[in-house]
Amino acid sequence: MAKILIVEDNQLNLELSRDILTFNGHEVEHAEDCEACLSKVDAFMPDLILMDIGLPGISGVDCFKLLRQKSGFDKVPVLAFTASVMPDEIKKITDTGFSGLIEKPIRVSTFLSTINDALEVK
Repeated sequence: MAKILIVEDNQLNLELSRDILTFNGHEVEHAEDCEACLSKVDAFMPDLILMDIGLPGISGVDCFKLLRQKSGFDKVPVLAFTASVMPDEIKKITDTGFSGLIEKPIRVSTFLSTINDALEVK
C-alpha cells in the first residue's frame, strides 16, 4: 500500500486517522507541526500527505506552500485535513492547490475514498 505522512497536532485526530490507515495496510508516519513535516519528508518519501490546516506556528496552508518548494515534492498529493468548513475557508484551501479536503470529524467511508482517490491520481 502507500506511505502516508500525517501532519496533525491533535492526538485524537492523529490516533483515529493513523489507526484507519494502518488497518487498511498503509505505512504511516507522523509530524506534529510544519517544521517536523519538512524535516521528515525527505527520509520518509511519502506517497501522500494529510495536512492539518490549524497547525501551531506555521499554518497547514503555509506549510503546503513550503512543501511545494522542496525538490521532489511538487507532485506529491497533499490533502487538507480541517474542521473549518466555512465556505470562504474551503475556497482559500482549494485555491491554494491542495489535492483534496477531508473534513473533521472523520467519516471513515469518505476519509478512505478521498485518500484512495488522491493516491490513484498520483
